[in-house]
Amino acid sequence: MAPQASFLGTGLTAVPIVLIAISACLFFLYRRFLPKPIPGIPYNEKAAKSLLGDIPALVKATQETQEIVAWLNSQLHLHNSPIAQVFTKPFSKPWVIVGDSIEAEDILTRRNHEFAKSTIQTNVFHGLVPKHHITMDSTPEFKQHRQLIQDLITPNFLHQITAPQIHARFSALISLWEHKMRLADGHPFSVKQDIYNAGMDTIWSAAFGLDSPVNATNSQAALLSKLTSVDAPSNLNEPIIFPEAPYPQEFTAVMELVDTLEVPLKSPVPLFAHWCVRQTRKYKNNFAIKEKVLKAEIDKRAVLLNGMEKKDFTVRCGLDDILRRELIAAEKQGRQPGFHTRTIYDETLGYVVGGSETTGTAINWAMKFFAWYPNIQKKLRPALREAFTQALKEGRNPSAQEITKMAIPYLDAVQEEIFRHSLTEAASFRRTLQEVEILGHRIPKGVDVWMMGCGPGYLEPSFDIPDSLRSPTTLASKSKIGRWDPKDIRDFKPERWLVHDGNGNVSFNPQAGPHLTFSLGPRGCWGRRMAYLEMRIVLVLIIWNFQMLDVPEELTGMEAIDKIAHQPQKTYVRLAKAGY
Repeated sequence: MAPQASFLGTGLTAVPIVLIAISACLFFLYRRFLPKPIPGIPYNEKAAKSLLGDIPALVKATQETQEIVAWLNSQLHLHNSPIAQVFTKPFSKPWVIVGDSIEAEDILTRRNHEFAKSTIQTNVFHGLVPKHHITMDSTPEFKQHRQLIQDLITPNFLHQITAPQIHARFSALISLWEHKMRLADGHPFSVKQDIYNAGMDTIWSAAFGLDSPVNATNSQAALLSKLTSVDAPSNLNEPIIFPEAPYPQEFTAVMELVDTLEVPLKSPVPLFAHWCVRQTRKYKNNFAIKEKVLKAEIDKRAVLLNGMEKKDFTVRCGLDDILRRELIAAEKQGRQPGFHTRTIYDETLGYVVGGSETTGTAINWAMKFFAWYPNIQKKLRPALREAFTQALKEGRNPSAQEITKMAIPYLDAVQEEIFRHSLTEAASFRRTLQEVEILGHRIPKGVDVWMMGCGPGYLEPSFDIPDSLRSPTTLASKSKIGRWDPKDIRDFKPERWLVHDGNGNVSFNPQAGPHLTFSLGPRGCWGRRMAYLEMRIVLVLIIWNFQMLDVPEELTGMEAIDKIAHQPQKTYVRLAKAGY
């Protein structure tokens, strides 16, 4: 019995030792995988003691506001610092947040050897358009993709092809609103979806031609034109709701595919999040419709190319030019042209998505700003009358050509201030290619850096940063762009963009101060020129035709002016004829 007792005693002694070893190992792993702060940069100490880091706080804030950038920007104020770090991914390096317009402009435009495109943007778009150039680093493949679509933002293409499409589609929106104004009989009504529809109609026709049957605005106008009245609330301040025509199937499919990009944007695991979306029947059905549309449009345009000399081919839409480019590249490389490739499909869809979303959001904000600040439209309307005297004399809308050629400083100022406030891209992000220095802090290689275009220096007073913390390139160029007066930096004030020479002459100064709506530098927004062109034409058509009257405060969403928000939650208007 003695040997057995000895054996049992040894076993009982070994159990605690094993447990201690396991506990020590788990504790070691726990400490090993805790967030690793970058020395010297402020962070949330509680988050650094959790494997999840700042994820719970970020998820909660995103659920409440539907915006990541608002929470990120709040960290700068929490730490009272122009630079902070947050832990948003387990087992990964922190994100660094920079809240300074001078430093952001320097990083984006002059330090491209130190910073590359961030995987944040890649991860958002990769699931939907894996072969679009937005998902690529600056490689030969990236350059080939950009060459495929480079003509679509040239002045010639924009003025000859895109501008007439914009004018035609938003003229249809004007007609729709005339029907709504007639039927509303003084009631306010929502225009948010109308604007997005017109934006999609515009980019669809720019991509595929004016003969495309996809047109949500015309369908809605045709429905309302047949009505003599609609049910209206007795209270004149209550909004009226109009019946809606069914959307074209192609339109709905693409819009719902675009909506899926919100999922990876708000997820700490974006690639997996969008993969889950792609497994749903709804996504697969929409994707199949989109593929069918692209194939049909490419086949239709390719028929025109076959057997025709390239010099004789007339480009009538974006897809024409993309296919022409592919034909030229194939000839140079001695191969057959590949029209039905993932590259062409994804670049075409990216053109449609990018051209509809950004400007639609900005135009919605424009309508809200006109309601909040009626003096803006009162100043802009006479400026347009003075500029387009022939159109006024003939009782018509200014043409696309007249709008694009005429210099109107106050129109440019209003447009620029709308973009500054609309926050269609409230932050820009880059990834460090090497160890870098930002505001006196050493940032390791492979760190994502967020530059907050919604924060200090842009829509909030700047932090007081000594020159000793700035980089040499920042110090050499900090005076090239003006700085906003902190006393009115948050105000909607188009006059901030105007210069008076003392002799009664007024000019527009695009360098009056910073905004980051379209980012900056070689990886800035590819469609910036198109967005400016569209906004200019739309503003003229709206102000030329309508006067925005007061709407009840609960419908204005005035509270949004003090918040960082990408998309306006509601856009109601009460319209009257401009009264020329």
